[in-house]
Amino acid sequence: MPEDVNTYCATGRMFIQKSIPDLVADLASQREEYNKTVEALKKKLDYVNKSLADAQQGLRDLISAKQQKM
Repeated sequence: MPEDVNTYCATGRMFIQKSIPDLVADLASQREEYNKTVEALKKKLDYVNKSLADAQQGLRDLISAKQQKM
């Protein structure tokens, strides 16, 4: 796309005119931010899955201990 083409960025209910290099820079920074967010969410998912597995194992141990007492 030529550099002199009018481009617009959506901001809420408005559109702001920006140059192509500014739009590309904004998109690159958003992508970087989203990548960091995805990595943080993956770490949280791993933690939650590990906590779930530990809780399930604890419940299994509790049930088996209760059954052995009977």
